[in-house]
Amino acid sequence: MKLVPASHSPDCVICKQHLDFELPKELLTEILSGQFALFAGAGISQELPEAGSPTFYSSILDSLGLEKAIPFPDLMEKFCGQTNGRLKLLSRIKDHFDKINSFSELRRYATRFHHEIATFFPLQTIVTTNWDTFFEDVCAATPFVTPMDLAFWNAPGRKVLKIHGSLSNYGSIIATSSDYKKRKRELDKSVFGSTLKHILATQTVIFAGYSCRDSDFLSIYQMIRKELGLLHKQAYILTLDFDSDERYRELGLVPIYTDATYFFSIIKEHAAHDTNHYLPDKIYDEVEKSLFITRKVHHKLLETVDFNKHTDALFSVFYQDGLIHGFDRILNKRCTGTYSHTCDIIAQVDLYKKILKQMRKKRRYDDVAYIEGYLNAIRFPVLFEDVDFTYEDVPLFFGFGIDEDIMSLSEYLAALPNLASSHKAAHRRSMQIAKHFSTLKDIVPHHPPIISMDLEPLGIHE
Repeated sequence: MKLVPASHSPDCVICKQHLDFELPKELLTEILSGQFALFAGAGISQELPEAGSPTFYSSILDSLGLEKAIPFPDLMEKFCGQTNGRLKLLSRIKDHFDKINSFSELRRYATRFHHEIATFFPLQTIVTTNWDTFFEDVCAATPFVTPMDLAFWNAPGRKVLKIHGSLSNYGSIIATSSDYKKRKRELDKSVFGSTLKHILATQTVIFAGYSCRDSDFLSIYQMIRKELGLLHKQAYILTLDFDSDERYRELGLVPIYTDATYFFSIIKEHAAHDTNHYLPDKIYDEVEKSLFITRKVHHKLLETVDFNKHTDALFSVFYQDGLIHGFDRILNKRCTGTYSHTCDIIAQVDLYKKILKQMRKKRRYDDVAYIEGYLNAIRFPVLFEDVDFTYEDVPLFFGFGIDEDIMSLSEYLAALPNLASSHKAAHRRSMQIAKHFSTLKDIVPHHPPIISMDLEPLGIHE
């Protein structure tokens, strides 16, 4: 099937890689169902070449005074042949990524792929030969670097199997041809290799930023193909290397010629438009606007109202705390894709509705107000996409006995004197809370992101 046609400027270094592509229906089905694994190579985390920053490979090549390119592991082996070569190599690796992380433009380009896939909830399994920690930092993936780590492989959440080690563990880095030979022997026999084999045997694999020339991986991949025979699942590669078409097909790979970041952006657009399960990334812009407005109104409310005189206004404070915490959580969890997935949002909303019902029954009106705000925040992404619900439609104030939505401080202040008689039980609770706060100097009324109750039976594990 053919997805959204590419529109790009031939003068843009990024856009010119956004090529039209054909996508097999079987692959789209596997992707949207989460039955796939991403195998990521160095090509997906390269800094912008046009920025004038040399690649790590070219910097090592130049330092050795070599003009002719040689295979990456052989180059690293040659570099390590000098005095204290291994220490120097690890230092160069650290300096290289420190430079990328110290310049926003370099890091932004190096992680543009990671930012794109972060909000794609179905992606749960990543395998990479890269040393950097971008999948951990940007995609909230749990790293698996050593065999001992694999004891937690079945824990929930996104995970990344790092078969060439990690910057977070310099002793694990695989770089030289000697390292590659040692790692090949380990992957043939260890639980680490068994995990990799299991992924290749059971998941539809998509390669990105990868030339498929690493000897350690090729030996395992070809062994899996041989052992499974006709039952081997089809694998795909996202590439711009048209000249290697024959080699890809000899390896049993189906090439898809386009930029990997663009590929997933189109998959996400398709998922958002043609299914009821995924939300577009624009929801986070609206959430950010809502958070900004809510914080601004919240501070204004705290500055304006005398809470000893109008104790019921405390519930609006707690309600806004719930809004702020809910919006803040959505933005903080963006890297997991949780709030891009409608099913997960609906499950959370249903859960907090149950908690809300219990709090009403217990007459815990401070918690009721807080949960009302939190609920309005976490269901905002779904409402925004379904009914064009924007940050301007979020109720900013709350009061027991108020039926209509109050959006402005002036409207709320006009209604405030009547709240004491609108809900007498809530009013009594507000007086108890105000009395507590009045005994503490310089304390601003605030509801923390905690509900004091036995949450375990309801399934909350925060």
